[in-house]
Amino acid sequence: MTSTIHADKIMNSSGDQDSGVDLLVNDQVKLKTANTDRVTVTDATTTVANDLAANTIKHTGGTTGMTIDSGGRILKPTQVYVRATGNGTRHHQTSANTEQSLDFTENEDNTNSFNTSGGIFTAPVAGRYFVHYYASMKSNTSYIQLYVKHNSTIVATDYNELPNNSNDWSCHNVTIILNMAANDTTQPFMVSGGTNAYALENYYRGCSIYLLG
Repeated sequence: MTSTIHADKIMNSSGDQDSGVDLLVNDQVKLKTANTDRVTVTDATTTVANDLAANTIKHTGGTTGMTIDSGGRILKPTQVYVRATGNGTRHHQTSANTEQSLDFTENEDNTNSFNTSGGIFTAPVAGRYFVHYYASMKSNTSYIQLYVKHNSTIVATDYNELPNNSNDWSCHNVTIILNMAANDTTQPFMVSGGTNAYALENYYRGCSIYLLG
C-alpha cells in the first residue's frame, strides 16, 4: 500500500515554526533553523548558507577524496603524485644532437603512473599537473640541454653551452604546469651537440609530478 501526504511544511510536534522543512513549489526544499534558511535544495543545486562541518568528503561510490583534521588542515589521500630519483646508471650520449632518455628509481607513485625506464609519466586522469625534472649533466665539446616533452612536443628546456670541459657538471632544472588529458605522457631527454655527454646517476637526477586539479 502506498500513499501520499500533501504538505508544505514539516515541523516538530510542539508546533515551533522557526525550525523545520519547507516544501515549496518549483521542486525546492528548504531546511531552516531559527527561522533562517540553512540548506536549500533544487533540482539543479544544493546551497548551504552557513559553515559546513565535516571530517571526510567522499565520492558517491565511497572513495575518500578529502579529509579535514581538527586543525583545519586539508588532506587529499588519492591526489596523483610521483617522486623518483635516478637509477644507478650514468647515462652517456655518444651521438651528437640525439635524444638520450633517462632512467629512474621510483620512490613514490600512488597511481602506478610512472615508468622508470625513460621516466615516462602517463596521466591517469585529465587535469593540470605540476611537472619537475632535474639532472646534473656535462658535455665536453658542445651545448647540453635537458628538455621535457608533452606527448611528442617539446614544452620546456634548460640549455647550457658553458664551460664545455670534462670537469664541470651543471645542474639542469625544468619545471612546467601541463594541462594533460587522460593517458597523455610527459618525459625528459638529455641532448648534446657533442659526442661525449653525461647525466649523473642516483639522486643527482630526479623528478616530482603532482596533480594540481
